[in-house]
Amino acid sequence: MRDPGRSHDVSALTAGELERIKRDIQVSLSLAWPDSPARVPMLAHLSAVDAELAERGDREHADGGLCAGASRGRNRRAGWPERTLPSLSS
Repeated sequence: MRDPGRSHDVSALTAGELERIKRDIQVSLSLAWPDSPARVPMLAHLSAVDAELAERGDREHADGGLCAGASRGRNRRAGWPERTLPSLSS
Protein backbone atom coordinates (compact mmCIF):
# COMPACT_ATOMS: atom_id res chain seq x y z
CA MET A 1 0.00 0.00 0.00
CA ARG A 2 1.16 3.53 -0.80
CA ASP A 3 2.50 5.67 2.04
CA PRO A 4 0.06 8.64 2.22
CA GLY A 5 2.74 10.93 3.68
CA ARG A 6 5.14 10.38 0.79
CA SER A 7 5.58 13.12 -1.79
CA HIS A 8 5.57 12.17 -5.45
CA ASP A 9 8.65 13.07 -7.45
CA VAL A 10 7.84 14.25 -10.98
CA SER A 11 11.33 15.51 -11.84
CA ALA A 12 12.49 12.02 -12.85
CA LEU A 13 9.76 11.70 -15.50
CA THR A 14 10.43 12.48 -19.15
CA ALA A 15 8.67 15.38 -20.85
CA GLY A 16 6.56 12.89 -22.81
CA GLU A 17 5.48 11.14 -19.61
CA LEU A 18 4.60 14.48 -18.02
CA GLU A 19 2.53 15.50 -21.06
CA ARG A 20 0.65 12.18 -20.98
CA ILE A 21 -0.03 12.54 -17.25
CA LYS A 22 -1.21 16.11 -17.81
CA ARG A 23 -3.68 14.96 -20.49
CA ASP A 24 -4.93 12.14 -18.24
CA ILE A 25 -5.51 14.56 -15.35
CA GLN A 26 -7.29 17.02 -17.64
CA VAL A 27 -9.61 14.24 -18.82
CA SER A 28 -10.32 13.23 -15.22
CA LEU A 29 -11.06 16.86 -14.31
CA SER A 30 -13.47 17.15 -17.22
CA LEU A 31 -15.43 14.18 -15.86
CA ALA A 32 -15.57 15.43 -12.26
CA TRP A 33 -18.37 17.67 -11.05
CA PRO A 34 -17.20 21.30 -10.60
CA ASP A 35 -17.72 21.20 -6.82
CA SER A 36 -16.40 17.66 -6.31
CA PRO A 37 -13.75 17.21 -3.60
CA ALA A 38 -12.02 14.78 -5.99
CA ARG A 39 -10.85 17.80 -7.99
CA VAL A 40 -8.53 18.99 -5.20
CA PRO A 41 -5.80 16.33 -5.59
CA MET A 42 -6.21 16.39 -9.38
CA LEU A 43 -5.59 20.13 -9.44
CA ALA A 44 -2.60 19.75 -7.09
CA HIS A 45 -1.07 17.11 -9.36
CA LEU A 46 -1.79 19.18 -12.47
CA SER A 47 -0.12 22.20 -10.86
CA ALA A 48 3.04 20.18 -10.05
CA VAL A 49 3.21 18.79 -13.59
CA ASP A 50 2.68 22.25 -15.11
CA ALA A 51 5.36 23.73 -12.84
CA GLU A 52 7.86 21.03 -13.80
CA LEU A 53 7.14 21.46 -17.52
CA ALA A 54 7.43 25.25 -17.24
CA GLU A 55 10.71 24.97 -15.33
CA ARG A 56 12.09 22.61 -17.96
CA GLY A 57 10.96 24.97 -20.70
CA ASP A 58 12.76 27.86 -19.01
CA ARG A 59 15.85 25.70 -18.56
CA GLU A 60 15.71 24.46 -22.14
CA HIS A 61 15.56 28.02 -23.41
CA ALA A 62 18.45 29.12 -21.14
CA ASP A 63 20.55 26.02 -21.98
CA GLY A 64 19.95 26.21 -25.71
CA GLY A 65 17.67 23.18 -25.82
CA LEU A 66 19.85 20.76 -23.87
CA CYS A 67 17.09 19.30 -21.71
CA ALA A 68 14.64 18.60 -24.56
CA GLY A 69 15.74 14.95 -24.76
CA ALA A 70 16.15 14.41 -21.03
CA SER A 71 15.88 10.80 -19.96
CA ARG A 72 14.54 9.43 -16.69
CA GLY A 73 16.71 10.65 -13.81
CA ARG A 74 18.72 13.10 -15.89
CA ASN A 75 17.40 16.06 -13.90
CA ARG A 76 18.76 14.64 -10.68
CA ARG A 77 22.15 13.89 -12.23
CA ALA A 78 22.30 17.41 -13.63
CA GLY A 79 21.76 18.84 -10.15
CA TRP A 80 18.33 20.32 -10.91
CA PRO A 81 15.98 20.65 -7.95
CA GLU A 82 13.43 17.92 -7.37
CA ARG A 83 9.80 18.86 -8.04
CA THR A 84 7.31 16.97 -5.90
CA LEU A 85 3.58 16.68 -5.61
CA PRO A 86 2.02 17.63 -2.28
CA SER A 87 0.96 14.89 0.09
CA LEU A 88 -2.72 13.99 -0.16
CA SER A 89 -3.09 13.05 3.50
CA SER A 90 -5.23 15.25 5.71
